[in-house]
Formats: sequence, structure tokens, C-alpha cells
Amino acid sequence: MVSAFTENTQYVKNYEGFQKKLNSEGKGAFQLSFIGGPKAKPPFKVGNAVCTGVVVAITSGAFNTNIMPEADVLKFTEIPAPELRKLFSK
Repeated sequence: MVSAFTENTQYVKNYEGFQKKLNSEGKGAFQLSFIGGPKAKPPFKVGNAVCTGVVVAITSGAFNTNIMPEADVLKFTEIPAPELRKLFSK
């Protein structure tokens, strides 16, 4: 796992619990390791690394509009992300 954000920021810390849970439930069949932030993979190159299956990433759509232009439209909504997920999961 890489992050488009600097290590030890809140964005990265929020995923530590996810990583621990996934590794615990993966029981060795699947393990997620944190490689680092922008020093490990520049933010604007993270999206391509995800597409090719190299990494799992903590990133923002703003860094990846070149490969996922629809991410740019999310900044125009006034509906919080949890509500959007409910709307589109039906």
C-alpha cells in the first residue's frame, strides 16, 4: 500500500486500522504492507500503479483525473460521500 499523502498524516493513520483488520482476517493468504508516501511513489503516478495491480493506494481523485476523469465531478456535489454510497448501492 502506498499513499499520495505524507507518512504519519491523518489520511494515512485512518488506514492503519483497515490494514490491521485486513491482515488479521487474511490469515497469511493476503497481507497488506505500507510502503510509504510520496517518496515511495509520486502522487500523480499512484493511479497508474493501481491500474496495473502494483499497489493499493490511499489517494484522491484529484491526483488521478487523467485515468479516472469522473472523479473530478465529485467535488461539485453537496451530498456527503456516505449518502452518495447509499444512493448508488440500490
